[in-house]
Amino acid sequence: MREFLEIIRKNAARMSRLTEDLLTLARVESGEQRFGIQRVRPEELLQDALESFREVARSYEVELAIENSVASGQVNADREAIHQIFSNLIENALKYAASGKKVILGARAAANGVEFYVRDFGPGISSEHLPRLFERFYRVDKARSRESGGTGLGLAIAKHIVLAHGGTIRAESELHHGSTFLFTLPGSEPDTA
Repeated sequence: MREFLEIIRKNAARMSRLTEDLLTLARVESGEQRFGIQRVRPEELLQDALESFREVARSYEVELAIENSVASGQVNADREAIHQIFSNLIENALKYAASGKKVILGARAAANGVEFYVRDFGPGISSEHLPRLFERFYRVDKARSRESGGTGLGLAIAKHIVLAHGGTIRAESELHHGSTFLFTLPGSEPDTA
């Protein structure tokens, strides 16, 4: 009986996560989700992500570090929404690339803004999967993703949050050489006063 109760508990938790992710995605896609856009320094967003996931990374025996941080400038962003993007990208990097033992966060200047990235050194993703990664429920490794407890919506949510900020998101990967997920946010005009 305990075994069946544990199965029921796990499935109920997964259904709860799926429902929450579907609601989040629906709110972002429909424009119902209002973002508190403010000017933020890119290094603050990186540091928030690093602090939030440092212990989780340790539990995977993975080093989480910041590699590059734009020295000046600001982006227009909702801090909580950007934290959710980093959350989805870092959790994926930790789950699927723990074999690489390192995940790097960074930011660099880009046309009209800043490009942030999360890079892992795991098994990588085959090129035929890259165009579909940000579709809802799309999974590269269906068997492994089921056991990892994901809902298949994290990258779709990240995509729509980035689009709502006026940015872009993409992935670069090569088999056996890791993956890099990159997103841009528009730059903020400096004060003229």
